Amino acid sequence: MSVATAFDRIHQYLESSGAGSARLLKPGFVERRLRIRYRAVGVTGPEGYADCLDRDPEERTRLAATVTLGVTSFFRDPTLWRWLAGVVAVAPAACWRGWSAGTATGEEAWSLASVMAALAESSRVDDWRVLGSDIDETHLEAARRGQYPGRPIPAYADRVSFERDDLTESRPRGPFEIVLCRNVMIYFGPEGQRRILESVTRALAPGGLLVLGKAEFLPADGKHGLILVDRTERAYRRVT
Repeated sequence: MSVATAFDRIHQYLESSGAGSARLLKPGFVERRLRIRYRAVGVTGPEGYADCLDRDPEERTRLAATVTLGVTSFFRDPTLWRWLAGVVAVAPAACWRGWSAGTATGEEAWSLASVMAALAESSRVDDWRVLGSDIDETHLEAARRGQYPGRPIPAYADRVSFERDDLTESRPRGPFEIVLCRNVMIYFGPEGQRRILESVTRALAPGGLLVLGKAEFLPADGKHGLILVDRTERAYRRVT
C-alpha cells in the first residue's frame, strides 16, 4: 500500500467517524494529530495505521476525537467576556441570540449564557437564547448535560441548546446577534476557512458581532461584509 493510499483511507475513516470535511484541515495539523495515534497503537506510519483502522472500529472513534480536539474552558480570555457584556448591555435587541460555533464540550456556550442571564437580571436584556454547536457528538453529549465540576446545571438551561454542525457545510443558520467562532479556522486551509467564514457571516443578523480567536484575522479587503470593531478582542461587525 502506498503512503498516498494509506492517507486516503485514513481520511475516509475520519469523515465517516464524524470528523466532517477532514481534507479541508491543514495537512500539518492532521499529521501532528496522527502521530499521536501512531504512538498510541504502536505503528510508525500511515500504512500501519490504516491497517489498524481497518481492524479496530474503536480506534476510528479515538482518531476522530484526536483530530476534532476539544480545548475549551469557562470564560476563556476574561477581557473578552467583560468587553462582550458591555457591548450587549448598551446595544438594545428584542432578543439576543448567541452562537458558540465549535463549542467543544460547551463551556463557551454556558459562559455566554451566564453573561446573558446576568444582564437579564439587571433588566439590560429582555430575552435571550444561546446555541452551541460542534462536529463531535461525544463533546455535545457532555455539553448538553451541563454538569461540570463545581458547577450545577443553571436555572436557565432551557434557554441553551446544542446541536451537531459542520461549519464547512452551507446551510441556513441564525440569525444571531453574536457568533463566537474562536480558534476554529486556524486548523483549516484556505478553502476550509473560506467556507467557515461564509457560514458564520451568513448566520449573523445585520449589525451582528463575530468574535474570532486571538490568532485569527480576516482579510482587510472587506469582501466578507465585516468590519473590524475591536482589534484586541478580534471582533467584527456585519455591515452588508
